[in-house]
Parts: sequence; C-alpha cells; structure tokens
Amino acid sequence: MNSGLFCVVEGIDGSGKSTLLHGLRAHYQSRYAPYSELVCLREPTDAAPGRAIRAHLRNEDQLTPVQWLELFFADREINVREHILPALSAGAFIIQDRYFYSTAAYQGILPSDTINAAEISNDTRGSIAIESNPDSTSHPSVETSTEATDNNYQAITPAQIVAQSRERFPEPDVLLFLDIAPEAAMQRIRNTRQNFESFETLEQLRRIDRAYRSILPPATVYLPANQSPEQVLATAVRAIEKSRRTLKS
Repeated sequence: MNSGLFCVVEGIDGSGKSTLLHGLRAHYQSRYAPYSELVCLREPTDAAPGRAIRAHLRNEDQLTPVQWLELFFADREINVREHILPALSAGAFIIQDRYFYSTAAYQGILPSDTINAAEISNDTRGSIAIESNPDSTSHPSVETSTEATDNNYQAITPAQIVAQSRERFPEPDVLLFLDIAPEAAMQRIRNTRQNFESFETLEQLRRIDRAYRSILPPATVYLPANQSPEQVLATAVRAIEKSRRTLKS
C-alpha cells in the first residue's frame, strides 16, 4: 500500500486560502490516485475544542493566553489521532486548511514586537505566556496563572510553538503558503466582508505575516497570491505533483 501524502495550506486572512482549497478539492476529487482517497481537513476542527475556538472568536471572548493554547493543542491532538494518522496509514491524500504554523503565527509573539506582559495576557487572539526558567534545559512549561509579571514571564515566540508542535505532531509533506502583502490582503477583506474578525486589522496582518515568515521551513512553497485564482491553483498543483514524484522515488 502507498504511504499517504499530507498537504497543508497556510496564509494570512485575505490571502485567498479558501479559494485555493476549494480549487484543490475540485481538482483532486477524481485525481487522487495512487492514494486510497482524498481527505479534506481543517483546523480548528469540528471537535469540541475546535467548536469552542470558533465560538470564542465569534463572540470575541477574552480568554487567557493559556486557555487559547490549551484549546488549540487539544483540538490538534484529536485531529492527529482520529483523522491525520489513520488517513496516512491508509494511504490517503490529505489536504488540510491550517495547522500548527497558524497557531504559531497567530498566537506567538516575535521578539521584535513591543508588547508587555499585561498586554500579552489580555490579547484576544491568545499569545502565550510561559514561565521563564533560565536554569532549565527542557522546554518551558505553560504557566496557568493569569497574573503575569515582567520579571517572571515572557512571551512564547512562534519558533517555540513550532518546536513544541514538531515534538507532538507529524509535519506535512507539502506546505503551501499564500504569499501576499498584508496591505493587499486587508483590501480584499474590506472588499468582500461586512464583518471583520478582531485580528483582521492591517497592524495585526503585518504582525502575523512577520511571524509566518520567521517560522516557515525552507521547503515551503510560496504561492504568489496576487495572481489569478487559476494561476495560483496551477502553481499549487505543480508543487504537489513534484512532491508526489519525489516521495514516490
């Protein structure tokens, strides 16, 4: 039996990710051979933690950073255990909307970002506060207290989130990133949506874009998202087919 293929699509809001995913699903619906089937997944999922994430975002609830982190990781644990690993074991071709790179980009704080501990704790989108322990050689443990101080806490970076995720979750075989300027993405959002999420501001999109670019691995395929949907899809398909041939050999 062929081993499966795990493809993840990432990008900031307004990059055209939903359009590309729709195109990939349509293209591979009858072209997934030699894989056993086409499996389309997303994060947050429809499991209980994923539904909670969507509800909190929709209601703009003020969760603590640790609460956000626990929800995202719990949701991913379920997705990996119940969907990703079984599908790969069965030789399926997986196309997934967002993965741990999104958690790192949206929740992480870059060292260059000017933000203090109180702002981190109150960030609606959920940047993660961790206990600082300079004498420890292990990964820092998530601190459950919501009362952060400048001396005892620091912001966990996108790179730290990725490092912790790689220890717990499988990495994708193909990682597609929709490459677009935050200004262009913001204009798309304004042109197509009546209601914005709390993180859909130009400043936030710029921060998320910087975070993405600080963590994406060298093998990432950057798709020029300023092209037409048809051109973006064609580029993505070529990248996937190249990876399929490489893995097969």
